[in-house]
Amino acid sequence: MNKDIYPKWLGKHILNDSFSWDKSTRTTFPVLLEQITLHDSQWYTTFFEMDNSLVMVIELDAVWNKEFCYNSEEWPFLIIRFNNVLCTFSNFNRDDYPVKTISSAETSIIDNIKFNSWYNSAKDLGILSKPFYERDSKNIIIHRTEIDTIYSGTSTFFHAVLIETLFYSNMGQLLPIQLP
Repeated sequence: MNKDIYPKWLGKHILNDSFSWDKSTRTTFPVLLEQITLHDSQWYTTFFEMDNSLVMVIELDAVWNKEFCYNSEEWPFLIIRFNNVLCTFSNFNRDDYPVKTISSAETSIIDNIKFNSWYNSAKDLGILSKPFYERDSKNIIIHRTEIDTIYSGTSTFFHAVLIETLFYSNMGQLLPIQLP
């Protein structure tokens, strides 16, 4: 991990998987995107946890999100955990590294009939691993989230509705999240 990119406290949380999820704010990605924009924010990393959740570490642009960031000049860190991630697709280029600058983010609900059709076809073709089909994935509402970078990189993932969010100051102090 590059010490010049990650604040020391953030690197420790990432390496030790020690974020304070018991203090997280639970919401949905559409509700979060009604309150903030990820435009011009810095996307530091994404990693999976053992429970099949995906964690994104984003330094939130305080200029575009003044009110949400408590009118701070410093850019705080937004940590998002997407639960029950079914699959991801990413395509980045060398200009997206070491930190990606987000251009846009959007999310939508996947039509259940279309998802079940895809699910059955994927199962018949053996596209995904057996544990995927052993989960109760057919009976949950699925969101498709896409995050694009300024250099035409993209990441798309399919996940359950509920997300968890944490908000840290640039110095690592846990901050309250104000959502409706």
